[in-house]
Amino acid sequence: MTQSFPTNERLMIGSLLAASAGGFDAFTYLQHGEVFAGLQTGNLILLGVHLGQGQFGVTIHYLIPILAFIFGTMVARFFQHTIKKQATISSATTHHHVGNSAHCDCCLGRSRVA
Repeated sequence: MTQSFPTNERLMIGSLLAASAGGFDAFTYLQHGEVFAGLQTGNLILLGVHLGQGQFGVTIHYLIPILAFIFGTMVARFFQHTIKKQATISSATTHHHVGNSAHCDCCLGRSRVA
C-alpha cells in the first residue's frame, strides 16, 4: 500500500523549492554584493567571519539583510495570527446557523432566560 502525501510535502515539490532557493541565493550573492537573499545562515556566517577578522566596517553589509529578514518574518507572523484570529471569530459568529436560516434568541439579542 502506498502512502499519499499532500502536494506541499512531496519530494518533487521540495526538490524544486530547494533548487530555486539555492539558485536565487547564488544569483543574489554573485550579483548583489556578496549577500544572500533567501537563507540567512550564509549572512550570519559571513558576518561572524568579518567580525572575527576585526573588519567591523562591513558588518552593516550583512546586518541589513538579516534585520530585513527578521522584520519580514515578524510581519508575516502578524498577518498569519490576524487572519487566523479573524477566521476563528467568523466561524464563531456562524455557530449553529450553518445551513439554517432561522435565527435563535441569542442572535436576535434576546435572553433565553424568561
